[in-house]
Amino acid sequence: ELKKMVTHGLTPEEEELKMKKGNISKVVGRQQRGKELYYECEKTGRNNARGEPEPEFIPLYDLKMKDAYVMKLVRNFDERMKAEQSGMSIRPTTQVEVRKHLNDFGISPDLATQKIKSMSGGQKCRLVLAAAMWSMPHIVAFDEPTNYLDRDSLGALASAIKEYGGGVVIISHNAEFCKTMCQEEWSVPGDGIVHITGNQYKQEKLKEQVIQDEVTDALGNTIKVKAPKKKLSRKELKAKIKERKAKLDRGDEVSSDPDGLYAEHGC
Repeated sequence: ELKKMVTHGLTPEEEELKMKKGNISKVVGRQQRGKELYYECEKTGRNNARGEPEPEFIPLYDLKMKDAYVMKLVRNFDERMKAEQSGMSIRPTTQVEVRKHLNDFGISPDLATQKIKSMSGGQKCRLVLAAAMWSMPHIVAFDEPTNYLDRDSLGALASAIKEYGGGVVIISHNAEFCKTMCQEEWSVPGDGIVHITGNQYKQEKLKEQVIQDEVTDALGNTIKVKAPKKKLSRKELKAKIKERKAKLDRGDEVSSDPDGLYAEHGC
């Protein structure tokens, strides 16, 4: 990203050109109008009565017809927009700041200037972790984070996760790593049931989520299993009682009341 910004830099001649009266000096906004992009541009010498810049929206196809430096301003604005949306703007994207961040993840300044394809699997993994943490997120999801990491790197990752103040979701085949790091574990063994354990989980919720329609005993007999009855809310119970009373008044047949639910309310 830093190299891109450098390639969009204006030459001294272009800097002088944009300062001529009536020329575009700055791109400050962007709008999508139908299928076309319009950019909000400030022009040198065009100010309102208060002396403030008075920008105007110009379609992209018109900007492409102007001096070459104008498209550099457009590309620089687009890069800034991408940086803001990705969270890059949270921190200064200077070489010193980026190299310091990468060094915190075990990527030396010399390695940081090399192409990614020259890195080993472990170094690429560190780079991905560094990129994920650049914007200082509140929650991080790791998909197989132990792959390609050596013992030292794995220990450093474990220490970092323990010290991290946000939420962490880990998807991994490494059961030992998960048991050490996670307070709650969701296991998917392939039997159609998600087994959830951990001190943050209420076991009674598992019973509500996992309901089997039928089971097979040791002799091969299929036994129907009744799902636990859902507890009615106050509003639902009131509506049921009202409906039952109306049926009784009309002389219609009503279902039995094994739990004595309606008897308590005189119906």
